[in-house]
Amino acid sequence: MVCDLPMFSQFLILAKANLRAFRSRSRHNLRESKLLLGTLGLFLLGYLIIGYFMFSTGLRYLYGLPGVGLLLVERVLYMLYFFFFVMLTFSNAVLLYGGLFRGKETSWLLTLPLNQRSIFCWKVMESLIVSSWGLLILSAPMLLAFGEVFKAPLGYYFKSILVFIPYLLLPAAVAGGIVVVMVRWWGRFGKWVLWGFGLWVLYRGVESFAFVRHLAVNTEETSTSASVAIRQVLGRTELAVHPLLPSSWMSEMLLHWARGYAGRGLFYSLLLLSYTLLGVWLCVEVFSRFTYRCWNVSQANRAAKTRRKGRRAGIEAPGDARLKWNPWQMLGVGRVNAALLQKDAREYIRDATQWIPSAVLFGLLFLYSFNLKHFTADPNDPFWVGLISFLNFGVSCLAVSTLCTRFIFPLFSLEGRRLWIVGLAPFPLTRVFWIKLGLFAGSIAILTSTLMFISGTRLQLPWPTIFRFVAGICMVSLGLTSLSLGLGVLFPNLNEANPSKIVSGFGGTLCLILNFLFILVFLTLFATPAVLKMRPSGTDFEKISGMLTIFCSVGIIVVTALTTILPIFLSLRKIKRLELLGKL
Repeated sequence: MVCDLPMFSQFLILAKANLRAFRSRSRHNLRESKLLLGTLGLFLLGYLIIGYFMFSTGLRYLYGLPGVGLLLVERVLYMLYFFFFVMLTFSNAVLLYGGLFRGKETSWLLTLPLNQRSIFCWKVMESLIVSSWGLLILSAPMLLAFGEVFKAPLGYYFKSILVFIPYLLLPAAVAGGIVVVMVRWWGRFGKWVLWGFGLWVLYRGVESFAFVRHLAVNTEETSTSASVAIRQVLGRTELAVHPLLPSSWMSEMLLHWARGYAGRGLFYSLLLLSYTLLGVWLCVEVFSRFTYRCWNVSQANRAAKTRRKGRRAGIEAPGDARLKWNPWQMLGVGRVNAALLQKDAREYIRDATQWIPSAVLFGLLFLYSFNLKHFTADPNDPFWVGLISFLNFGVSCLAVSTLCTRFIFPLFSLEGRRLWIVGLAPFPLTRVFWIKLGLFAGSIAILTSTLMFISGTRLQLPWPTIFRFVAGICMVSLGLTSLSLGLGVLFPNLNEANPSKIVSGFGGTLCLILNFLFILVFLTLFATPAVLKMRPSGTDFEKISGMLTIFCSVGIIVVTALTTILPIFLSLRKIKRLELLGKL
């Protein structure tokens, strides 16, 4: 039996229900955590102010370069919106797949007298909201700085806000079509398409890095002029300015509006709006009709995969033999700890919305680490080598922060209402926390230290410097993992099975802010001694460099210890009080 209401009315019912739930959570957080909400608001305000000045300074510097300033500013805008569009499409696809075909809410919604098309449309809108609010905050300072550099009229800012709506809707519609096609026909050709796309991306990445290496060699050996080098580099970014990409329409629109050409800007805005409406129509009228069929295919594939695993387990290792051959036990881990480690590892691997983004992130990091040497202006200049090495360390820290906020913070909440089962096991619930911390902190530390070792050897850094970077990234990994997991225990959401929604709450936002502050303080203390060594001899800083180095080293240890110990202490105390179990 299906409800007789129009599909749009059913969509509004789902939207109102989720809006009321959001209001209830917001009121609860406002009553219980006023200080934390005030801190969060101040941080966001500080980011908007500082981000505006940073973007404005950088864009004015590029704009002031003689001959190529305007071209570089325009190309930066094209590249930013190109990457924004790609990231939004990928993020919406992952969130939609996890919320529609992996979440338990869909099973319940399909039993209600609701049209399957309205459920699909709401899930697309939900993934859009979750994935786009961060981009809006990140883009606000950039749009303001861009308008300030070009002396844009006041109408530019109002039109930029309005045009962001279709720009955010279009990748969500594209992601909806991709998810439906891949789920519906995954067993036939989806895997081959995915492998082909991955090989194509790998080929293009290797080709781009080979070009960078070739450009660096030519610049060093033949003294290629700066203008030729700029043309060659800009030639590799032609994809971002392709006239068929929506990101190029967005960039052209903002460029024309900033310069006062309202007619050309209106043309590109109408072009973007028309394609957005086409994408929305395809989602509502075409892709949404496959919702129930795709959901059945997804559940059938999961059931078949479970049966195959069960048959293999029954043939190869019946009964308790599976626990006997637990790979963690072969490493000397106890029986109980091995079972918990195997449980967490399997849960992470089985969730495609968890391991696929992690694999993409670390795959890109490893790819550029092997080619890091060719990004230096002069591989024999200590200044450029040191600058690239510290920038690489900062990028790795930010990658670890993203990974911890997105995947480590919701780990404890994902136990959900099944947490009482673990609580009834013959071991304390705190052991679950320690196992999660050890597993993920160790895994992240191994991956990031390998990245630091590869990049250090490629840059031909001295061995003491390489070990310093490796030790630093291990400390950052431990601190960020402890902070993220501890905040996940202190601010749990046991009623939600979607990691993206858990991260989008108050606790996830606070985790992102504290991770950023920790990285900022750690990088400042970590890089200060190296910056002082680059100063010429005879300066006033040379007299206090030794004491300042000791102070920074002690500061790094103290900051890391506080970031690691304090969240662990607070989370263990909360677990021991059984506050989590009391909410079940």
